[in-house]
Amino acid sequence: MATSSSQATVATNAPAAYRLSDDDRRRIEQYLDQSLAVNTRRSYNTAWRAFLRYCNRKHVRAFPADPVTLMDYVTWLAGVKKVSQSSIQVAVAGLTYIHDHIDTGAPTEDRRQKNPTRDPRFQQVFRGVRRATRAPKAVKQPLTIDLIEQLVGVITDNTLADARLKALILVGFAGAFRRSELVGIDLKHIHFQRSGMTIALPSSKTDQEGSGDVVNIPYIRAKPQVCPVVALKRWINMADITDGPIFRQISKHGSPTVRGLSPPSVGVLLKEALIRVGLEDRIDDFGAHSLRAGFVTSAAEAGEAEWKIMQVTRHRSTSTLRQYIRNSGEGGKQAISNVFNNKRRDSNTFEKKSH
Repeated sequence: MATSSSQATVATNAPAAYRLSDDDRRRIEQYLDQSLAVNTRRSYNTAWRAFLRYCNRKHVRAFPADPVTLMDYVTWLAGVKKVSQSSIQVAVAGLTYIHDHIDTGAPTEDRRQKNPTRDPRFQQVFRGVRRATRAPKAVKQPLTIDLIEQLVGVITDNTLADARLKALILVGFAGAFRRSELVGIDLKHIHFQRSGMTIALPSSKTDQEGSGDVVNIPYIRAKPQVCPVVALKRWINMADITDGPIFRQISKHGSPTVRGLSPPSVGVLLKEALIRVGLEDRIDDFGAHSLRAGFVTSAAEAGEAEWKIMQVTRHRSTSTLRQYIRNSGEGGKQAISNVFNNKRRDSNTFEKKSH
């Protein structure tokens, strides 16, 4: 992070009670960096390097930045570079974090108050940038269970590539995994048992402290052709995986390598499967997240309780889960159906009473 020991320094005239040894400072910086998820640290570092390049071109000071510099920077990102709103927000969040945490010798509260990203003038311009760059959020369509069955129905799993693809789709759907979670599964994270399998996630988007989540996936004995446990076992056996990442690359000669798949490759492989079932005209409607959204939508259509769905998805908030269900329209359909069903029951009751 930008809070490396070369940048995070303690003033020599700091009060004795606040003087830290080099070892103390390095230890604090280590835990400070660990307070952020890996992807967040990477994003903040990228944002900081981009801002440094901009400041070098403009011959202006990057740290501490002047609020006017920041105003010019975000309007340049929006108006000239045509950067998305989400990317601009990540850049500002990274600059906020860095200005808060680089030790200038001033008390932490003073650093926060003097942080240029909190300057009222910058905040006003930033609000304008956010409004100007608003765009409808691109929502990928869910791959519901009927589509999942179509996809795996055309995969023979007689080849390594097909066995991997089938396992990837079924495990990704059944576990409602995010793409980063899916490609991060290691053999040591999986435990097969009589009822199915458990997959331990060391950390995830909703578990950034790394306390660990466990996903339980049962055997689907009534439909072995779409059973994720059966599909994963077949892939592991065919690829002769004894350790390391489960979902790994296949060489041009058709042999599995030791290198795991990258998160973006999940979407690529999924699109290949969609083409095979004749949905090439709709491949842009789906992505890796369609597996996770598809499970939530299918579970909602089946009338499963929210708390049961959340045990699979690991959502910490029902509001986020409900967003999936709202997008599917399933809640509305159920409400209409329930209203009419209740109306019929009430009508029958009234008729009986009137007699």
